[in-house]
Amino acid sequence: MDGIAEIDGIPQPVLRAFSTRRAQIEQALAEMGRHDHRAARRACLTTRPSKTHQPMPPLRERWAARALELGFTPEQAARLLGPRSTLTFG
Repeated sequence: MDGIAEIDGIPQPVLRAFSTRRAQIEQALAEMGRHDHRAARRACLTTRPSKTHQPMPPLRERWAARALELGFTPEQAARLLGPRSTLTFG
């Protein structure tokens, strides 16, 4: 993956699991049988879900639980993000 927001050191399976939009776009491209820039743009727009606003505490809890399921521990996160990180696993 080559997203601009990736943090070096996060295992690929964890990145993949949290890249749900990318997976949706890739599926749409596969269904179209195309992979060019125009097709990617169209897939991005047609698969975009409506915005929902959810409180952060439950989201963080779900993210932390999913990361732990994938073997990504709070200690690993702290090493990557530094001591001032606000990322916590419940």
